[in-house]
Amino acid sequence: MRYLFQFLSDPFKKILALFILGVVIGSAMTNLAIGYQLDKLYSQKLNLEAQLADKEEQIKALEEKVSEANRWLIVQEIQVEITLPERSFPDKQQLELEIEKIIKNILKNVRGQKVSQLDPMVIWNIVDQRKVEVLGYQFTLEVQGIIVSEKVVFYIFAKYHDPLQQEEPI
Repeated sequence: MRYLFQFLSDPFKKILALFILGVVIGSAMTNLAIGYQLDKLYSQKLNLEAQLADKEEQIKALEEKVSEANRWLIVQEIQVEITLPERSFPDKQQLELEIEKIIKNILKNVRGQKVSQLDPMVIWNIVDQRKVEVLGYQFTLEVQGIIVSEKVVFYIFAKYHDPLQQEEPI
């Protein structure tokens, strides 16, 4: 202990120790800031990959149907608007992306169909009350609304099922 106090008695050594301490603290803070930016960029990357896959699928469906004369009557795009419960999920954006991907996969055969041949109630019942597991969470999809046109828009509430909560028998 005596050597430590003797080491710190020299002013140059004190400044050097403070400088090294500042470098260590600064590098730790920089590491945290860069980690935050990397997480943000990774989330954006996942979002862009999902959008790219959706657009590629949309282009593929449109190219198959471009030869038809009634092109304006064909479903060209599926859009999903998801509402999650008030519960705070740490990965809410990724949950929404994964649920949207599942719904679009379920409805992939709707794209390219003629709007006049689609029954909105059938499409509604395909998704409504469907149970899905996403990132370890259990959800029941409840369709709140649907718009059927060249762009089919689903308004969905994803009801969360807490595994710790007992379900009441019906």
